[in-house]
Amino acid sequence: GADTLMQNINISGIKENSLLTELKMFPNPSSKIVRLNFVLKKGTKATIDLYDLAGKKLQTISDEFLPEGKQEMKFDVSSLQSGMYMLKISAGDNMEFIKLVKE
Repeated sequence: GADTLMQNINISGIKENSLLTELKMFPNPSSKIVRLNFVLKKGTKATIDLYDLAGKKLQTISDEFLPEGKQEMKFDVSSLQSGMYMLKISAGDNMEFIKLVKE
């Protein structure tokens, strides 16, 4: 039925069709500069936002059109208090979250 179809889409369809793949962040934990690497299957507007664990947006790290292919971004976390944060990477209709630990 419809429930099974939706489960299949949620489980396998989104990742396979994702514009955004190979998401990696290092070093993590970090005290200074963090590198974020990912691959875009096609050029698209991409936004990277930093959130605290309460869900409050602290900063937009990047908001620009990025070309197809490998991407590497560097950003400075030295001004953040020690603790855990979330990065939200939005590319086209895709959204990924990755946890960042600031030392």
